[in-house]
Amino acid sequence: MRADRPRTLEELRRILRGGGEELRLLAGGTDLVPSLRTHPERDLHLVDLSSLEELRVLRIEGDRLEIGSAVTFDELERSFLVRTHARALAAAASQVGSPQIRNRGTLGGNVANASPAADGIPALCALGAAVVIEDEDGAEEILSVEEALPLLSERSVGVRRYLRSFRIPLRRSSWSDFAKVGSRRSVTISKLNLALAGCVEEGRLRDPRLFVGAVAPRPVRALEAEAFLASPDRSAEARTAFLDALTALVERTIPARASLPYKRRAIRGLGDELWTRLEEVRA
Repeated sequence: MRADRPRTLEELRRILRGGGEELRLLAGGTDLVPSLRTHPERDLHLVDLSSLEELRVLRIEGDRLEIGSAVTFDELERSFLVRTHARALAAAASQVGSPQIRNRGTLGGNVANASPAADGIPALCALGAAVVIEDEDGAEEILSVEEALPLLSERSVGVRRYLRSFRIPLRRSSWSDFAKVGSRRSVTISKLNLALAGCVEEGRLRDPRLFVGAVAPRPVRALEAEAFLASPDRSAEARTAFLDALTALVERTIPARASLPYKRRAIRGLGDELWTRLEEVRA
């Protein structure tokens, strides 16, 4: 096994230009040991990105929040900028895995691995985030996280490209939140999660974006449920109709899966939790 730790982006790009099929980019490395245990025979070329300051930025750039791909979940959870402008992402970061994983795991790694149970991805989708992908020559491609996910899950981004940063648009009166249920045997892995973002104006949630995670290979947008969130009707009947729409989405997505009865109940609990939190800011 071979390992490199580039100190500059140009050094990284030089490594990418000379890399082969066994080249693997490494940020937090929280998935490395399980992978090596599964395939101990592989002769990997590991490239540690942790020394690249350009991938660790966390700042406001014009009309967006820029988050480097190597920013850790602990940093996201503690960041005033993230808590202020992307609350759903801060909340998701606070619930990832265990304290050890949050200290090492990165947002870029979470997205690049494209796990169906990832916590960061639904939050990014709800926030309308884009991802900046750079190649070995420094050329950029900017895609919405939703557009990028199929490429990542199919591993067609390629070994000569890397995730540089995420861009979250800053919106006036923005509000977002995240909720999940997960296994707590050793680390908290999502069994189901829900991320919501929108703008609260005059007691209403405008332009809601609601995504359900851990029910499909990629987060599923809950368009029917969004309509109830955007409606001025805040009655008990509207709340029940919202929960019914979420339940129907789960039933359509995993009709034959053994976990359906559990997730049918769980989605109502998460939806009810988010509705309650939204009521607090709409009051």
